[in-house]
Amino acid sequence: MIRAFLAVALLGSACAAAADDEETYIVELRDGRVYHGFIQYQDDNIIRLELDAPWERRSVRTFRKDAIADIAPEWSVERERRIRRGWEERGRIQVQTGRGLRWLRREDALLAQRAREMKVDLLEQ
Repeated sequence: MIRAFLAVALLGSACAAAADDEETYIVELRDGRVYHGFIQYQDDNIIRLELDAPWERRSVRTFRKDAIADIAPEWSVERERRIRRGWEERGRIQVQTGRGLRWLRREDALLAQRAREMKVDLLEQ
């Protein structure tokens, strides 16, 4: 039962991360809204941006260039901070698993830790 719980906790909370070589951009609109993402397409009139928010469903926005105040590349350190802050605001913590670093619900990670401690206690008796 504990094994099943841990499997569900680990499988259900994998996060989609951007490829390391993809550059993210900060797009600021003239009305003050700010978006972070990957430029999928651009021409003289429009920019198509895939939003970079792994905790949300994948989404693409199209903007007219005259509505954009500024476009700038996002430093990788800034992106990591923004992603970490976004996950933490949603009650997730980063945990090292057999499949690498994953963002798990805080409650699931604490329950898994408690289960491991209970197993150790039972084996010591």
